[in-house]
Amino acid sequence: MAHKSSLETEPTPISAEAIAEVVEADIVVVGAGPAGLSAAASAAEKGAKVVLLEKYPRIAAPGGPGAPFLGSKLQKTREADGIAPMSDVAAMMGGGPPPGMPPAGMPPMSGPAGLGGPPEDFPGMPSPPMVQECGPVPSKEEIVRDLWEASAGRADLRLIKIWADGSGETADWLIDMADEQGIQVMVGRFSHFFSRPGISPLCLDRTPIGCREADENDGELCLLLMIARTAAKHGCDIRCGHAAERLIRQESGRVTGVIARRQDGSYVRVNAAKAVILATGDYGMDDAMLGEYCPWVLGLPKLMLPTVTGDGHRMAMWVGAKIEDGPHCAMLHFNSTNETPVVHWRPVGMMSHQSNLYVNKLGERIVDESLSHEFQANIVMRQPGKSYFQVFDAKSVNDSNCGDVDKCTLTGAVLKGDTVEELAVKLGADPKVLQATIDRYNELVELGRDEDFGKDSKYMTSKVDTAPYYVCESPPDLLCVMGGIQRNLDGQVLDGDFKVIPGLYAAGNVASGFWGDTYPMGVMGGIARSHALVFGRQAGIHAAGLAYD
Repeated sequence: MAHKSSLETEPTPISAEAIAEVVEADIVVVGAGPAGLSAAASAAEKGAKVVLLEKYPRIAAPGGPGAPFLGSKLQKTREADGIAPMSDVAAMMGGGPPPGMPPAGMPPMSGPAGLGGPPEDFPGMPSPPMVQECGPVPSKEEIVRDLWEASAGRADLRLIKIWADGSGETADWLIDMADEQGIQVMVGRFSHFFSRPGISPLCLDRTPIGCREADENDGELCLLLMIARTAAKHGCDIRCGHAAERLIRQESGRVTGVIARRQDGSYVRVNAAKAVILATGDYGMDDAMLGEYCPWVLGLPKLMLPTVTGDGHRMAMWVGAKIEDGPHCAMLHFNSTNETPVVHWRPVGMMSHQSNLYVNKLGERIVDESLSHEFQANIVMRQPGKSYFQVFDAKSVNDSNCGDVDKCTLTGAVLKGDTVEELAVKLGADPKVLQATIDRYNELVELGRDEDFGKDSKYMTSKVDTAPYYVCESPPDLLCVMGGIQRNLDGQVLDGDFKVIPGLYAAGNVASGFWGDTYPMGVMGGIARSHALVFGRQAGIHAAGLAYD
């Protein structure tokens, strides 16, 4: 008998008397992230009457500015112009991000309905420098293979191929949209950055990094608002502050609408003549769902919107949808300290970790520090306290970061010792073990070759030998959990017998089939955003083409 979670039990139905408003639509999209906005705009462009429901009071963005695509017209133009990849960017940047680069976040919104105002020019701001690239660009076939292998065979190879084949068209759709709205699009390797003029991406190693400015139209938010304006232009009714709570499924089995709770506590029923598209994101803020489907990440610091509580997963289960077997895919970064609230950037620099020494709670070195985050996370999650610690010395503290180091030392996020023994005591490690670890690491740096963990020699550059000594805890941060509702190749939701639930789609992090249990950051950073955009667009177009009953 199949396991049935208590999460699958539908709560008391919402009575008809509680409904204060009834709205008619062809398509209802739930969630105004990349997948939902892409679905809504695509369906509206095809002539469908679309209502987009967003739980949060405004459109908000937790991520960065880039999304990787394959084969866009910008990439083809650059290739035709003979712009060759450059390999010296990391050296040019000194192995670190631009000075003072803040974390991606959720800037405040302005304008009607939470859409923000139109893009503005920056008089007198110099044009951005030529976008740098690093490393050879893999072929589409190589990327498809690498993504599938990174899933350990758990992903549906057909879905990965659909993403790869539809990637360029989706990028071109967004590029045309950006041109129409006066938004700048830049390409670094195979990632596109949508931003206000004057923002320049650079590529470090495998993952592009976008330089952000304190601007409400920057980063991912710029991309989301751009799509929202296009959706609104084509008649989409965007309703922020509307939390979807129930799907409406007829006795025939067809899903025909959504009931949502407004901020004043009243309910609205939105009928969908064609389809409902769930694009509600993940469930990382719901520990009950984490415990059921991704228990190994419980207790980690979370860097995500408060609204990602698995609403779409639950609503789908309540009408019979199948949830793919766990564990689901967790996106883990190492961006924080143990400070509360979490400090997003390490005091010694986010991108400099490759050259530093990391140890576990016992003072033992456990990993090649230059590995991609997902590989490090899989190792660290099996260590005492699911954490590890960046060890650095006085040489790593300078004018650019001394303020952060001092602040984190005062709060206890960074521990400081005049000797290695003093540092070990504060860490709770055996001083002899930590000293032996540091001595061995210094020996390997001097040798210029990591005989223990195989770290690339270009990162074996910094001994730990100058007092005072520091240690900064670096637990993995949970950014989101990808996976959930079983779908077919068109994005339609499937029930426990793998049959289509008519009128119901899933796209983005709420949908299954694209991931293993580890986010493939080492293959392609930012692919979760691209996956959401491509499959959101696919769902919107497919649903718009459905015939009325």
